[in-house]
Amino acid sequence: MSIISMFFMESLFTLAELTTALPYFRFLTSLVSYNLNFFVILLLIFLYSFIYCLPLIVIYFVYIISKKTKFISKFESIMNKISSYVLPFVFMLLR
Repeated sequence: MSIISMFFMESLFTLAELTTALPYFRFLTSLVSYNLNFFVILLLIFLYSFIYCLPLIVIYFVYIISKKTKFISKFESIMNKISSYVLPFVFMLLR
């Protein structure tokens, strides 16, 4: 996968995951308002973060395991073609 297609993909992922920031801030606000012990708060933040990251970790390992399959090769080919048309347009808009 080329760097340009990875940049495009990661930009889309970042935009999609921005919507999850507000519940996380709400969770932190709730933890602070409960006046819990520091280590309990730290444990709950770790647990929340692990649960949040777990789907991404699973997707990563599934990708690594299936990296040499025909589907992944075809998907990477499609992403490279799409990014070769979309990214110049995006960069033109950002300019």
